[in-house]
Amino acid sequence: MVHTFYMRHCIMKIREPDIRLKSVGVCIYCLRAPPEVRLTAEHIIPKGLGGNLVLVDASCLECAVVTGRFEQKLLRDTFRNIRGALGISSGRRKKDRQTHAKVKRGVKPDQTEVELPFSEGMPFCGTFLTTPGPPNIFHGQNAPDSPYKMTFIFSPLFKSRMETYLTKHSGKGTYEFLATFWDGNFCQMLAKIAHSFAVAHLGVDGFKPYLTEYIRAKDPPRDFTYIGGQALDVDNPALHDITLVVAPKRYRTALGIAEKEFVLVELCLLANCRAPNYLIVVGEPIP
Repeated sequence: MVHTFYMRHCIMKIREPDIRLKSVGVCIYCLRAPPEVRLTAEHIIPKGLGGNLVLVDASCLECAVVTGRFEQKLLRDTFRNIRGALGISSGRRKKDRQTHAKVKRGVKPDQTEVELPFSEGMPFCGTFLTTPGPPNIFHGQNAPDSPYKMTFIFSPLFKSRMETYLTKHSGKGTYEFLATFWDGNFCQMLAKIAHSFAVAHLGVDGFKPYLTEYIRAKDPPRDFTYIGGQALDVDNPALHDITLVVAPKRYRTALGIAEKEFVLVELCLLANCRAPNYLIVVGEPIP
């Protein structure tokens, strides 16, 4: 496959300093601008996941409430244990920082909830959404749903530490990590990251966007029209890895795509834990 790379950004460490990009001057989701609305900064990858790219004056307060709602829902539930184990926090309030993982011990229906501390180097596992192929739009389909599965990711030290750790803190038994996977909100977050990363390089008028309506929706279902994700078994030292791509003809032909050109973003969150790689269609180029 041949890619034309326009921009790639890797976050290698958990607490890298913010990189503030130039001011956008308009909301990248609803396209309203001052004085009609007041604009605020937008982290491309949420700060609560260690994101450090910041678009200045890029989101109106109304859209910021929408994106903040689904991001906080994921950070405080779906990614709670992962963030705590890695020591990732938004840095705002100390009381919000996770110090223990919530797990259930035992066999249903006789399970009990226990908390295991992160401070002693607890390994972790997490759940990500994957699909069996590229986004449906590649095949001329607008069907939002398609077969999918949940993929577990593990820290590099999971196998060597987990049995010892659980035995030390809770005794022997079966353990279930407590976290709810909000699949629709997760797809929203992927769409928001990809769209804002494309804007960072191409500008708000540099492509015809596909995802803004979905990003602004209230608790939408999962949608694979423009999002595809596949599990990877490769080593990547980056915490997060994101690349903006315009697919040339040979690349599109290899995937069986029509002649239409797309603006794509390849995204791997928690890449160093062998998390899935997502391919997100953010729109189409403007001639």
